[in-house]
Amino acid sequence: MPNEHTSGTKIGVLILHRVRDSAISPRFGHEALKVCGGIPTVSRILHDVAEPLPQWLAKLDFDAVLLDSSMLGYRWAPKPMFERVREEVAVFAGRRALKIALPMDEFNRSSILDEWLTQLNVDLVYTTSFEYRHLLLPKCCARSEVSAGWTSVIDPELATLNGRRLAERPIDVGYRVKRLPYNMGRLGQLKAAIGDRFAAHLAGSELVTDIAVGDGYRINGDAWIRFLHNCKYILGSPSGSSVHDPVGEIDRRVREFLHANPDATFEAVERDCFPGLDGQQVFSVLSPRILEAAMAGCCQVLVRGDYGGLLEADEHYIPVEQDFSNLDHVLDRLADHELSKTMADRCRERLLAEPSLRAEVRDRQFYEWICERRRPPESDRSWDQIRAALQRYGGTTTAALRRRQAIDRASFYFHRLQGRLPAPFGAALLRVHRLFQAMRGL
Repeated sequence: MPNEHTSGTKIGVLILHRVRDSAISPRFGHEALKVCGGIPTVSRILHDVAEPLPQWLAKLDFDAVLLDSSMLGYRWAPKPMFERVREEVAVFAGRRALKIALPMDEFNRSSILDEWLTQLNVDLVYTTSFEYRHLLLPKCCARSEVSAGWTSVIDPELATLNGRRLAERPIDVGYRVKRLPYNMGRLGQLKAAIGDRFAAHLAGSELVTDIAVGDGYRINGDAWIRFLHNCKYILGSPSGSSVHDPVGEIDRRVREFLHANPDATFEAVERDCFPGLDGQQVFSVLSPRILEAAMAGCCQVLVRGDYGGLLEADEHYIPVEQDFSNLDHVLDRLADHELSKTMADRCRERLLAEPSLRAEVRDRQFYEWICERRRPPESDRSWDQIRAALQRYGGTTTAALRRRQAIDRASFYFHRLQGRLPAPFGAALLRVHRLFQAMRGL
């Protein structure tokens, strides 16, 4: 319920993001653009940081600036791109607006992220690795509020969709995933490994499978939700990394090693690039895919893991051992559709019962936090300015939005083509594409 002291308070919020065209990006990423969108007393403006920051936007007097994970992901972009974004958003560091950060993958370049958020004078950090907050974000812990957060929340629209009965779905076992780089450690390799092992184990069986591993086979946007609603069982594994890479040095070593040894195994890369580091810390998080599959009514076949402390093996999902030693037993269980439906229902109900995973709860918490802590306005025109900007720009600052989406689509389909070409041709095309992007400042 709304706080009686904040209910009805008008606030203005700026959301800085880099969420691309919905047709070619993960659907869960667009949930961040809806933060507080259902609260009528909140006026929001969205700015895609891939575009230059307009001068008029920098002058508006916001109550809060929300730094989305997609924007904070620029810390592992090429240095010129990262420096441009960091320089542009630095204008908000000295403003009275409260700064809220929603990072993800904090284990990747954590020191750079920690320094960046500190320079921006961030007031609140929602970290998906709360257990390791003092290791990953020591400066933020010393000066900011740091709270536990999720990689995503449940999309209200998906929670209300009614899919077909499990037994009527045409695909028995489905999966789509990209291969994560070796610097994500053994935990990161599980995502591809479960797909590879099931595809090999089910070859020649009577089950209808749609399992594909690799960048060229991704399904995004609403097409991904349709895919889930066609699957009885969905594979999955814990997300995150078992290697801490504070400044990206391990990533650099891995790339250089693989450039010289393109066929190297994970074990060879580990020995050369990060010996003894894998598994010292395990940054395991609940993937948005788990939420999406649960809302679609799929029975999930998951590598045994923690899953945010919410899901239990044999209660909410069919467990696969990390060494894949129980695959035959797992396959036997796939024949029992009634038991699988019961398990899928329990998983869905368990996630829906967690208040912190509900979008409306998250939005109300953000709203009340901002209202209770907001600072006196720097001008008496802030609300009118933001409302005028909303009317003029429709809530988004990207006048060239359609051009950006066209570029995004072209880039996406290029990478799909490049991934299916023979290695020498694909590598040459990728170099040309990257040169084109660099010339356009993308």
